[in-house]
Amino acid sequence: MKGSGDDYIYIPNGYANGHIIEGSEKTKVVKVIPPGGGGDQVTLTMNISPPEAAGNGCSTTPSAGQHQYDKDTELDLHAFPNEDEGWYFTGWSGNASGTDLVYHIVMDEDKNATANFDLLELTVSGNIGLDFECPDEITDNPRLLELPFLVCASDADDWLLSKISFRASGSGNDATDISSVKLYKSGTEVYSGNYPSDNGSIDVVFSPAITIGAGQCVPFELTYDFDFDPLIYVTNAVKAFHVESFGVVAEPVHLEGGLIVGQTRNDSLIFARVTNSAGEYFSKIDDGVNSPTTASGDTCFVCGGDYTEYIQLNDTTKSIVLQSFY
Repeated sequence: MKGSGDDYIYIPNGYANGHIIEGSEKTKVVKVIPPGGGGDQVTLTMNISPPEAAGNGCSTTPSAGQHQYDKDTELDLHAFPNEDEGWYFTGWSGNASGTDLVYHIVMDEDKNATANFDLLELTVSGNIGLDFECPDEITDNPRLLELPFLVCASDADDWLLSKISFRASGSGNDATDISSVKLYKSGTEVYSGNYPSDNGSIDVVFSPAITIGAGQCVPFELTYDFDFDPLIYVTNAVKAFHVESFGVVAEPVHLEGGLIVGQTRNDSLIFARVTNSAGEYFSKIDDGVNSPTTASGDTCFVCGGDYTEYIQLNDTTKSIVLQSFY
């Protein structure tokens, strides 16, 4: 280093009064500690996980970032959750450990500490897209999977699930075409009932409540047992069944508050006898081959069964292939 006056010293790179000084301008100092010499300094790196916790009001002392200390300095690390917004502290990691909000640390070497937070949340998820079935398939298997879904608890706490409701809709008659609605948890039946009316709803109440462990997901399956004559069903119209969840009732075991988010939804379970290459569904072959979405050279797939209908191509330039599903 070079002196540049009685009161100023130019430091290319080093420490002044325990703080890093970047050598770019003349800097007035009282004490200079060169790198690797003089008083020993160590670095504490503080982190917040996940990063969005910091954006939702969670913090630490010292703050997130790097901090310099004299070697063997002792200090307390503090974690500050934002429980009013549902963010709870779940524990320390790195060179700190435990679940207390305060952790005492000795800076005998470079160390890092991460304060871990989690949103107290129960998530219901599971969507299924368009599902097509031939009516005669229920002859061998009247029970069809309507909707698989997951209920997941965040790491902050266990949850008790006491109720979930399902709302039906669509052109199929949910009261007469469905003989039984069943719900399975991890393969075990936990509910069996019926829709009270077409486009109605059912409430599945769990007694005792189902425990969803912290950080765990529990799989569920909603199934329908159908009851109709496959020989005549959908001969005049395509039938569609939709379902979605709503009204989830649950609460955390040890903490207060929490958020319940998400829902399940089946876009459509469709019974039809004919479909074309464009994915449109029909009850009659004639409707399928003459649909504007059925182009010349396309294939119409036909379910098994007896068809009594007159088929005539309105566009005689079309060439359509009829193919069985089986």
